[in-house]
Amino acid sequence: MGKRHRRQRAGTRTPRDEQDDVDLILRHVSRQFPRDVARALLGTAEPIEPLGWVDTQVTGRQRRLDRALSVRVGGERRLLHTEWTLAMTDEMPFRVFEYNCLTALAMADEARASKGAPAPRLSPIDSVVVVLSGREEPWPSHGAYRTSAPGEPFSGVQFRIEPVYQRTVAELTARESPFWLIFAPLAVDADGRNLTHVIESRRSEPGPASVTSRSSARR
Repeated sequence: MGKRHRRQRAGTRTPRDEQDDVDLILRHVSRQFPRDVARALLGTAEPIEPLGWVDTQVTGRQRRLDRALSVRVGGERRLLHTEWTLAMTDEMPFRVFEYNCLTALAMADEARASKGAPAPRLSPIDSVVVVLSGREEPWPSHGAYRTSAPGEPFSGVQFRIEPVYQRTVAELTARESPFWLIFAPLAVDADGRNLTHVIESRRSEPGPASVTSRSSARR
């Protein structure tokens, strides 16, 4: 009885397990569309050049940091740090703050190793929390984790909030990327008609083979 009970408990999935699954899957899929992710989440009209996903760790802590995409925006290197979450939790602001701090430490470690001293200015870190479900009340554009005392100038980390479930199907479609269309069923106006339209639109778009054939015919 005891062993069976332990097996049942071992097989029971918790909300944290589901959150970890979502985070792992979306991190994997987003790596296939770095430009589309950066263009939608950075909120800039300047040209964006993806430079690669950062995979480093903080010396002495053995903490792997692989959530940031290195990009060049307007000639400046920036890091886009993205958190994917089923719902906004109370611990998320601190999680973003912690990742920012650890990433800055990792970049400083790399600078010391290559130059013998910390870089005078580290690359800016843009953090975005993508929320998949939650409250009906609209989210503010930004959240924050504050370390300074109330009434004092702000110190800490601010981050953008991207609640895809509060977007419309049209808003997600306007991002012109198959990556963002995977969130269409979560959209605030998702229904059979809208989703069918999305599917039919994708089917009508020419695939690589069709584009190649037409290009060859024109030549």
